Amino acid sequence: MDRFSFENINENSFLVFMLDQEDLTDSFSLGMLKCNQISGFLPFSCSQHNSNIFFKYQITARISLTQFLKRVLLKEQVIDLLISLVEALKSSKGYMLPNEGIIVDFDYVFVELSGNSLQFAYLPLIRSRTTSLDIRHIVKQIMNECQFNESEEISYVAKIINFINCGTEFRLSEFKQFLTDLLDKKIPVEPNMEASELNTQNHLSSMTPVSQCPNVQEMGLPIFPSKKEKLPMKANQLQHKSSFLAKIFPRKVVAETNPFQTILDKRKLESDLTPDQLTNAALVNVQSKQVTPKIIEPIPNISEKTTVLSLTTKLGTPQQANTAKYLLHKKSSEKIPLTKDAFRIGKEGLFVDYVIGNNRAISRCHAEVLQRENCTYLKDCNSRNGSFINNLRATCNTETLIRHNDRIRLANEEFVFKEYDDFSGVRNEFS
Repeated sequence: MDRFSFENINENSFLVFMLDQEDLTDSFSLGMLKCNQISGFLPFSCSQHNSNIFFKYQITARISLTQFLKRVLLKEQVIDLLISLVEALKSSKGYMLPNEGIIVDFDYVFVELSGNSLQFAYLPLIRSRTTSLDIRHIVKQIMNECQFNESEEISYVAKIINFINCGTEFRLSEFKQFLTDLLDKKIPVEPNMEASELNTQNHLSSMTPVSQCPNVQEMGLPIFPSKKEKLPMKANQLQHKSSFLAKIFPRKVVAETNPFQTILDKRKLESDLTPDQLTNAALVNVQSKQVTPKIIEPIPNISEKTTVLSLTTKLGTPQQANTAKYLLHKKSSEKIPLTKDAFRIGKEGLFVDYVIGNNRAISRCHAEVLQRENCTYLKDCNSRNGSFINNLRATCNTETLIRHNDRIRLANEEFVFKEYDDFSGVRNEFS
């Protein structure tokens, strides 16, 4: 989609699509987008300059799905993302928008960080109806590019994949119910709730009052400890576990010995020997430790220059100087090391690397600093109040090269970009 571009107008960021003369607009879809704010789709507007017609989609304070999937995501974030996908497709059906107009390129699909919800761009053009939107493929692509949090239980990933690969007819309502069940969101029960209300909300035909329930121990049911506690393992379980680990990680069993007792026994043995026996024992010990000299084969007759080149090729190219880069925050004089290839700044603590939480002018993911091929770039993430380099506003969603001592302003927060290396030292830090 090389016909898409990005544009800043005042404090807003836009995704812009320019129409060709061959494009035919779908008047019905165009009217639906202009007159309605459709859930799951970017706000739409249409403008004309001379003979050119543009479709504009507001992407302020949103980031692309490609950027979003580069971060490690929690289970709730992944499922919220997929639920929003289902809701968007249901909205398109409700407004009778053909699925062929939905843009599914992840660079032009956007995420609203406040709710981890997808928002699509829709092109109201008359297109070929030979291809239809494949939601299974979209879900598989999202799951394939996701980086899951390994600290939580991730069996839900396999469950989603199994659901998608099921050969039965795919239904949005069933998929949404499946995703909701994975979140384990239970309806809270109020103490004074009527029995009929409980039957309606929880779909239960009958319910036994808590006061009439038998004691857990009287029913003979096992009492499970809390997550922080662990069940004691029986002897046979410990033996089975140790044998299982021994098969996976074999290691030699070393008998426990007391080093001090070994020294005492040795001294006692030496005291019982005669001087001649001690001399013979020492000679045997020295002979047992002799090492056979290693014969080094002669090196072929080659020039010294060739030898150096050979060694260089073997060891690889010389390592480049270790360059450190950071931002100097003007307000707090804090040094912010740029330790990642994509370093994000904003106020969404679960998503960015450096949090500015006490400034409402900063967007959730305001900007990111990118490292590539020993160069540094600043990329504005469609922030509401913009990113500036030496007082010039950076185009949203576009990488702009920054150099040492460049002044960077995110909304009203000011920084200075600094870098130094091991050979030249710090480069005039406070100039």
